[in-house]
Amino acid sequence: MDSMNISLPEDMKEFVQEQVAERSFGSASEYFRQLLRVESEREWLRDHLLSAMTEPSSRTSAEDFMSQMRAKIQEQRAAS
Repeated sequence: MDSMNISLPEDMKEFVQEQVAERSFGSASEYFRQLLRVESEREWLRDHLLSAMTEPSSRTSAEDFMSQMRAKIQEQRAAS
């Protein structure tokens, strides 16, 4: 796994440390990975919703859409 260093102001560093402790993350890296997974899922959902609203040819049934969402969530969980 590659690494990436980030700089945070003291108050943000303290917030991250609190979140790690309170939410039982093993490290700040785990916390940030979770934040990125959630953001990735949010972007995926946003893109699919916008696509369904603007592109009639891409519209799927609600059942198909929910199946796609479930599959994406399962992929994300398997990756974490």
